[in-house]
Order: sequence, then C-alpha cells, then structure tokens
Amino acid sequence: QSIFQFPYNDLSSTLPTELGNMVKMSSEFEVFANDFTGVPPTELGRLSEMVVDFYISSCKMTGALPTEIGNMVKISTGFSVIKNDFCEDLPTEVAVLSSQVTDWTVTTGNQFGTACC
Repeated sequence: QSIFQFPYNDLSSTLPTELGNMVKMSSEFEVFANDFTGVPPTELGRLSEMVVDFYISSCKMTGALPTEIGNMVKISTGFSVIKNDFCEDLPTEVAVLSSQVTDWTVTTGNQFGTACC
C-alpha cells in the first residue's frame, strides 16, 4: 500500500508532473484543500494502479480535466475533483470510471460542459 497525503497545507503552484512517476501508487493520493492552480498534469494518468482515494478537490485548478486520468481503471473507492474550476466536457475516459467507484464526486464547483476561457 502506498499513500501520498498533503491535504490542508496551503500548497500553491501547479501540481508537479513528477507526481506521475509514482506508478506503483495504489491508494490515497490526496492533495485536496490546497491552492494548486492550472490543469492537473497528464502524467497523473500513469497512476494506473490506483485503487482507493484519488482526491484533488477544493483546490484552484482550472482548464480541462486530462483524459489520461481515465487510465486509473482499477479505482473502486473515492474519486473527487470537486470545487475546482474545471471546464469543457468531463472526458469520457474519466466518466466511465463512475460506474465502478463508490464516493464519486466530480461536478460540484466545476464548469463541466462549458468552454474554458
């Protein structure tokens, strides 16, 4: 089991692309309630072993959610990207994960379905 938790730390800037190098991570990627900006890096899609808890909610991220996040095909519990400012459509590759995940929260506080400015 691997855990990466940094909630409620007032961390800012963009999420580093290097986080995608944690390819064996299987649980608890939690960076919620920080001040991260920009788009989540596409490299997060390399966390394909993720099974439990992927939370990047309540940050200040913007833009379109990367389709690569849909590579987390093993996730079954806890997926949240709420309270950011994501726009465009929720990628189909991500949306299909909803049928297998308990505690799926994605829309609140986002602008899915609207064009990014």
